[in-house]
Amino acid sequence: MTTNKKTHSMRLLKLLVLATIAGTTLTLNARTVTDYTYDEPQQQQSVKKGTKKAPIRSRSVRQSDVIVVDSETQDEILDVAEQMPEFPGGQGAMREYISSHMKYPEEARKNGIQGMVIATFVVEKNGSITNTRIAKSVDPQLDAEALRLIKSMPRWTPGKQNGKPARVKFTLPVRFRSK
Repeated sequence: MTTNKKTHSMRLLKLLVLATIAGTTLTLNARTVTDYTYDEPQQQQSVKKGTKKAPIRSRSVRQSDVIVVDSETQDEILDVAEQMPEFPGGQGAMREYISSHMKYPEEARKNGIQGMVIATFVVEKNGSITNTRIAKSVDPQLDAEALRLIKSMPRWTPGKQNGKPARVKFTLPVRFRSK
């Protein structure tokens, strides 16, 4: 029993010493990107490409060489924006619009088909809706009605990124319940 306790104590002591050494080594060897500076050009090196040798010329990066790419110039579609797009009048007005403009397909009603169709679309910089798609389908008839409903919506208040209107992807669940 005492041998087992000594062995266990020795293992813990070895582990503690090893952890201390490893931590110290990592701390001493750790360097961040900011630790490295390239004030002067690096040496030229030759690179073989076929039979010719081409020298590599490097130089330091100046502030004037840096190009900032603005998302506005790329015209990308954002999943999340600083200010998300909004239906005119807010969420309550959107729910009211959907319930008053929804035309439940008669055949789907007769067959008792119901569920939640999830649609995605892009609110453009001018508030118009484009790229309407069904992300989760319930039934082709309900999907078609959800797309019709979304396409018939009035212009939204566009989303904004860095204070400028942006194209933003929006996901909208549309619930169909037969009464």
